[in-house]
Amino acid sequence: MPNNLPALLPSIFLVMALGLLPFLVAMGTAFTKISIVLSLLRNALGLQQAPSTLVINSIALTLTIFIMAPLGQSIAQQIAQADITSYDWDNLSKIFHIVNNTYKEYLNRYVSERELAFFMDAARKLWPPSLQDQITRTNMLILLPAHVTSEITRAFEIAFLLFLPFLVIDMVVSNILLAMGAMMVSPMIVSLPIKILLFVASDGWGRLIHNLVLSYI
Repeated sequence: MPNNLPALLPSIFLVMALGLLPFLVAMGTAFTKISIVLSLLRNALGLQQAPSTLVINSIALTLTIFIMAPLGQSIAQQIAQADITSYDWDNLSKIFHIVNNTYKEYLNRYVSERELAFFMDAARKLWPPSLQDQITRTNMLILLPAHVTSEITRAFEIAFLLFLPFLVIDMVVSNILLAMGAMMVSPMIVSLPIKILLFVASDGWGRLIHNLVLSYI
């Protein structure tokens, strides 16, 4: 068994890398922003279970695959050009180098300069002297949290704009019911179909999804 261990190590590390894939998809891709926006849209409409969390995550994952397709194609082309025919240490190192550099380019493209500057400054204060020379804008430990923070910030900015018209509808309906003396009627019962009607009539789903996708051009 010990004699076979060195030969198995590349496969073990490959499986470990694949195990980290869900984490990278959730935190290092467009999935973060899209899933947050869709979830907050559901809250803004006043819907509790429709669309379900499974549907929201499925939509977010589908759009993420569409947005990340050029990145995947670029990585696949570079690996094909590297003529990798086996998964020994040298070839795994080449694959890691290709994936790492290409993915860093993606993160750098969509990261906020303010967040990147903050995490670099925080690293200078938190990291020991032995790691100070690694504080660069291409360090994954700096890029990833900066990218996640940037995506969450953009998601809530979009959600704020989505909430405003629905909030106005809720206030108008509530005031009308109070003026009519219908205090026993829940404003949500009246405003919910109105919000859904206006959202569908204005092609809200299409416009929202289109703009989410186009934000990555």
